[in-house]
Amino acid sequence: MKVEIEPPSTNGEIAIPPAALPPGIETLGVWAERPRFIDYLKRYNRFIFVAPPGMGKSIGGPPMAMDAYDQGIVKKPIMPERSKVSIVETQPRKAAAGNVAKGIAHFIGSKVGELVGLRYKRTNLVSDKTRILVEVEGSLMNALKNDPMLRDFDVVIPDEIHEVGANLIVTLALLKRADDLRADSKLPPLTIIPTSGTPNAAAYADYFKRNSKGQQLAIDVPILSLEREQEKDIEYHWWPGQRNPEYEQLPIIAANVLAEEIVGPKKSGDVLIVTPGQSEQATTIKAIKEAFARNKFNLDEIQIIPFDRSTPTYKREQQIENIEDPTKRRVIVATSIANTSVTIKRLENVINMGWQKLPNIDHQTGLIDHDPLLSSQSTNTQIENRAGRGEGEAARVWHLFTQSSSKERPQHDVSGIKRTDLAAIMLSLKDQKIDIRDIDLLESPDAGQIQRALTTLKILEAVKDDGEISDIGIEMAKLQIDPHLSRMVVEAKKENVLEAATVIALMKENFRDLFYGNRDEVQAIIKAHQAQGSDFLTLINIWNAYQKVKSSSATTPAQLTKWLEGMHLNPETLENIESDAKDINNDQEIGEIVLTSDAKRGLKRCLMVGFADRLFERSHGDVYIWSADTEMHGIVLGNRSAVYNIKPKHIISAEMNLAKKSKRVYLTFNEDVSEETDIIDEVKRKIESVLGPRPTVETPPEVTTTTQVVLPPDNSPRQEAIAESEIKSAAAEVPPPSAKPQENIIKRIYNKVKHALSYLNPLKLLAAIKRFIFGK
Repeated sequence: MKVEIEPPSTNGEIAIPPAALPPGIETLGVWAERPRFIDYLKRYNRFIFVAPPGMGKSIGGPPMAMDAYDQGIVKKPIMPERSKVSIVETQPRKAAAGNVAKGIAHFIGSKVGELVGLRYKRTNLVSDKTRILVEVEGSLMNALKNDPMLRDFDVVIPDEIHEVGANLIVTLALLKRADDLRADSKLPPLTIIPTSGTPNAAAYADYFKRNSKGQQLAIDVPILSLEREQEKDIEYHWWPGQRNPEYEQLPIIAANVLAEEIVGPKKSGDVLIVTPGQSEQATTIKAIKEAFARNKFNLDEIQIIPFDRSTPTYKREQQIENIEDPTKRRVIVATSIANTSVTIKRLENVINMGWQKLPNIDHQTGLIDHDPLLSSQSTNTQIENRAGRGEGEAARVWHLFTQSSSKERPQHDVSGIKRTDLAAIMLSLKDQKIDIRDIDLLESPDAGQIQRALTTLKILEAVKDDGEISDIGIEMAKLQIDPHLSRMVVEAKKENVLEAATVIALMKENFRDLFYGNRDEVQAIIKAHQAQGSDFLTLINIWNAYQKVKSSSATTPAQLTKWLEGMHLNPETLENIESDAKDINNDQEIGEIVLTSDAKRGLKRCLMVGFADRLFERSHGDVYIWSADTEMHGIVLGNRSAVYNIKPKHIISAEMNLAKKSKRVYLTFNEDVSEETDIIDEVKRKIESVLGPRPTVETPPEVTTTTQVVLPPDNSPRQEAIAESEIKSAAAEVPPPSAKPQENIIKRIYNKVKHALSYLNPLKLLAAIKRFIFGK
């Protein structure tokens, strides 16, 4: 279908009628640029929309587009089955999608589930009235699988494109494919408006000048870039000197800046401290308390608020979006979620550590690590603009790195598709008969990533030898969860343990959002519910505890809320898990789960089938050999796992955490499968059928890996405990004198201690040796 695009306005002012929307929306900063936005909407089917953080583009863009169509200002054709335009906006995370949906509904006088919808995975808050849908990128990707032409929508607004996540990159490619399919069917084209505050706009513009096969189109894809009116002047502070501070010192430095440069001089406004991750967040909070004690400040005059992706909505609204106690200065210690669309009232001060923790694939091993990375220039700009969004007059930013080094950082973050495991994405694409190599991606993954993902899917029996999806793979793709977990659930239907497998799969899939708050307290709760030899059954124990309290007739809503807070459990995540579990379990709710011995064995089989590529055999001490890669060394048990004290002969592991600093792979979420010898043999045969015969390791090598990346030292109690265990293991492994020359024995012990010293405080190491030798 040929679409006539209106010529550009020739006069300086763009005359358009007033909006037919409730009053209040004009208070959004983006509203002042409504004429320009609508002018671009009239003239182009694709344009890049750039507006500084805080202008309200996420909330204001969709209503502006809807109103322009409804008033006839924009006369583009829409799908013939509709009389009114339908708009979808994507967000990278559930929390952001919920915030934006609620914000849009507020400004247009509606509720979520009515004119404004919200969708992610199986949560589908829509109705016949819904005209604007907000959903996560993965949900739109799934919608494109069900309808490759995306007939339900006319306008698509992919938001927060600066994050360049893997789901976003694939979704954009599928949107271009949908547009091509529409053109082939002579249907109206999609209007696609990628949006962000700090994107690589030129790269996106070039990308959308091509079709889904990478062929150049004869179209313009302009960039509509807005500027904030009357933006507050930001007062910048940089780390002095020529060198940046040491990574491990950043929490202490941030606490000192708060105490000595904000609280001491009595500067106004609330404070946001942006930390790389949860461990640094906890360390920063501790450092703040110590800094206040050292400076003899009254800690009761501030309210310290930890904030990350797992913080429940009601706590975010209570503590951050609203102000509990106006007399107290709020100090919000946040992880990278601070870069999302959450507005912090009264914010005037931002302390940026300049690091972030993003999942990143190690191309040598194919494993994912969460080691800290330098934040990019665009991320730092996002953080800076947080200060400019407060209600106060001042805006101050402390960057804990030098100004000269800031210019040497990468302009943008590495795209998600280059730093993630592609198994889930490739399974979804194969379910659509699409090869990831045949679609035009903004950035392409490494060939090794594609091959590793394909190998995983073959071992899980999701993909056949010819690369086509299998019947098992089709069933797995319907579940929209990690392929290992979906394979486990598919197998559970045969073993008659669907309820238990479903709960385990969904709790594991949502684990990062399930618990919130102090990490040590969370770990203590998990340990209190730990099942011997099984981190998976630990999840069942936690589920049963929740169901018991919830289902009790004596439990009031207030008591349930208090219990959840004591357990550090996010109620929204639990509700989503319950809803998804009901959907998977043939629309039947799942209550407390009682497992017989036969059911436990059936469940164990499901776990082994689901994690067939994650079978490990004990070598010595807490060192394991990976059946899928017997030549990879340095694989050890994480000391918080339920199997750590058992050290079973065989385990399967759902989490392999690569720690480049200590040159180890930690197995942190495990199941003891030592007694299942027949299934172990079956799994090994499956691995060899895909990878060929595995080399046999005759002599246990030194505990090391080939990875040579050097990271900041980790002196956490967890690493110290592992180091002490290693020292004991080294001493226990000394063979009798006749086995090897004495100098080799000494050399082995020396090398063990030397390696431990590389990441452990020497004084603490000597204390550990003394305890081992003298027993005290």
